[in-house]
Amino acid sequence: MIKYFLFLLTVILCGCDSNPYMENDDAIRSFGGRGNTPGMFNKPRGAAVSQDGNLYIVDMTGRIQVFDTYGKFLFLFNTPAIAKGKPTGLGFAKNGNLLVADTHYHRVLCYTPQGKKLFSFGKYGTKPPNFIYVTDVTADDKYIYVSQYGGALGKYDCIQKFDYEGNFIDAWGQGGSAPGEFDRPMSLAIDQHNHMYVADACNHRIQKFDLQGNLIATWGKIGSDLGDLSYPYGVVVTPDALYVSEFGNNRIQKFTLDGEAISYFGTGGRQIGMFANPWDVVIANGQLFIVDALNHRIQYFSQSIFNMEK
Repeated sequence: MIKYFLFLLTVILCGCDSNPYMENDDAIRSFGGRGNTPGMFNKPRGAAVSQDGNLYIVDMTGRIQVFDTYGKFLFLFNTPAIAKGKPTGLGFAKNGNLLVADTHYHRVLCYTPQGKKLFSFGKYGTKPPNFIYVTDVTADDKYIYVSQYGGALGKYDCIQKFDYEGNFIDAWGQGGSAPGEFDRPMSLAIDQHNHMYVADACNHRIQKFDLQGNLIATWGKIGSDLGDLSYPYGVVVTPDALYVSEFGNNRIQKFTLDGEAISYFGTGGRQIGMFANPWDVVIANGQLFIVDALNHRIQYFSQSIFNMEK
């Protein structure tokens, strides 16, 4: 516990002189730090927000830790096995259950919000409804959507669709760089108009689909200018904006829902307001929560911080 408070004190003191956001309504705050005790992280990778507004965060220990939106640790539970690898993505179904992309075990795990395992679906295989490496999972009122990658040259990169019992419905996409193809799809988000946004990480772009798999739009290319992307790993959508965490550019970028770049925030580093391979981004209580993986922490701030940027 002492090490935890020393960590927080250090990052706050280091960030104050060079960060203009520490003493206003857009203040950047953080919680966590490197460690394996409750409330600490070892390379956090995925996050999701429950119906009651709590944050669920999975890290490289295979633990799913639960926090309130002020960073207060509530409880944790563990995924069944981690010897082959750890989960990379979390999502919630509309019935309130937590869905876990258990990446290296080729399956989706389903839990109650309290951490009781209900069931799982999926096994290793190169054809739907099987999986290779599951990256993320999201849901609408009726269906669960799962992204995956794997195979030579990402041959089996695709999105699969299931009902709430884990029965296969449909799939779309394949490995490649043409519109509608994927090179490691890492994150999924669905807006209020039933459009899906896919962080097509190694193609350095966002692809937008309807929920039947028809391509609507694609945008982005590798680079660091406004509108460029470098390994987009996380996406979250609001009624009027899409936020993307860029693993490669160490920043969060804001777009309209049609792909117009608005602004970005962040740079590489250890201080508050800096990132080291941000893996995921979610919204809770009106604030953006960033999974700052190699800083072993979560940073959070108001969406209005982008009004002060580029």
